[in-house]
Amino acid sequence: MRASGPDIPLQLLRLQQLSKSGGDKAMRPDGLILITEESSRWTALVEAKVGNTDLTVEQVSSYAELARPNGVNALITLSNQFAPLPSHHPVNVPSSLRKKVDLYHWSWICHHHGRPSS
Repeated sequence: MRASGPDIPLQLLRLQQLSKSGGDKAMRPDGLILITEESSRWTALVEAKVGNTDLTVEQVSSYAELARPNGVNALITLSNQFAPLPSHHPVNVPSSLRKKVDLYHWSWICHHHGRPSS
């Protein structure tokens, strides 16, 4: 899928597999967002959970560790787990990993006036 705004092209890619180095176990996040503007590039791995499936510390940490060696700037997660802001993650990821990659979370649960929507 490819879309573009007035000046900034956006690519959404489905990944096959990534690994930290040649001998490491390969992992497959759900996708990759790639935004390029002139000579700048920003990328984010995407992991989404549906239904009652929760993100785990192990999975989020693994993807955060995977990001930097592959030139990825951020990890974006989506799930039913609540976070008050995208910068507040529902999974307690070690602070050492947060220094290596930007971490964002959006919840599928929509809130309106402080109450979950039905």
